[in-house]
Amino acid sequence: MAHRGNGGLVGKLNISGNNIASGVWNRIEQFNIIGNSNTSSFVWPRAPYTVEYLVVAGGGSGGGGYQSGGGGGGGLLANTATVTPFTAYSITVGLGGAAVTNSNGNQGGNSVFGSIATAVGGGYGGSYHGPTYNGGSGGSGGGAGNRDGNQIGGSGTAGPPRQGYDGGASGGYTSPWAGGGGGGA
Repeated sequence: MAHRGNGGLVGKLNISGNNIASGVWNRIEQFNIIGNSNTSSFVWPRAPYTVEYLVVAGGGSGGGGYQSGGGGGGGLLANTATVTPFTAYSITVGLGGAAVTNSNGNQGGNSVFGSIATAVGGGYGGSYHGPTYNGGSGGSGGGAGNRDGNQIGGSGTAGPPRQGYDGGASGGYTSPWAGGGGGGA
């Protein structure tokens, strides 16, 4: 059975107030996929907060078959934002691209934190079996499959802010006829 990695969102809430230790309260909210759903929501309590967030999209799957490229890593965004009290923020955790046989891989799913941040899913890996051979663009680009040595990797999301890097080109039309690696975030 093939497994796929899903994206996620991690936050740290900084609260000004009467904290006994330091005035900073650290809280990590982890959003898990339940059943077939990958969307949830979270309501921020009481006062406005400045949150530090980390949003990671699902990675793309590699191409199927020999001489195929690797899937690109899911895009990654980290920053701060002010959230409004008693407001529900939709949270979507991007799924990893599904495995394939003898074709290009599948794009990873986007991970979304309300209207604040969208990390783009990783690009698919290209395959010798096509149909395009090149890696797909995404948060990080997918690696190229090797058909005749002229295939290119997909582009990573350049931003601003940059979410990931480009996938690798194919290894040329000589042994070992390797596909390119997927880009990282």
